[in-house]
Amino acid sequence: MSWRMIVKPISTADNAAAIPTVYQKFKPKTFGKYLIFSGASVGLVFYNNPIFTDISLELWSDLSGPTKLIATSTNSYTKASMLLIENHAYKIAGFSFNDLFLKYNSHYNLTLRITGYTGNDSSYIGMRQGYPDPQYLYGLDTSAKSGDNTPFEISILGSEQYNA
Repeated sequence: MSWRMIVKPISTADNAAAIPTVYQKFKPKTFGKYLIFSGASVGLVFYNNPIFTDISLELWSDLSGPTKLIATSTNSYTKASMLLIENHAYKIAGFSFNDLFLKYNSHYNLTLRITGYTGNDSSYIGMRQGYPDPQYLYGLDTSAKSGDNTPFEISILGSEQYNA
């Protein structure tokens, strides 16, 4: 059995930028007034044997892309803690945050911050895009062109708050 995944590689330059260039936008749509954001799970692909020290997740504000860093995850992962013993790996990493009250219908961005990282075409860390959906195996255009327009595989962890 083989897996086909569409991945957005993160280059050294993407990661070194003061303002992230690879990120996922999201907008809380709750019935309450706020989303209490406590974390996120992110699908990561390790292609070949990328060099890095650790990986954390950052939450940024703004509609048109990240402009202001709000918070960084309280946990991070090293190569050893992710048990990366093979040259190629797919992992779902959970990142925790101190509870943050995010306004509903406001725009936010999630991005990885990777320290000590060297990423290039032959060895990189990438965020898996949520396409193709494994539940729908037939009738989908599985080309990279179609997949490049889909969001990253990220699950938001939180709860609704009506008063703050």
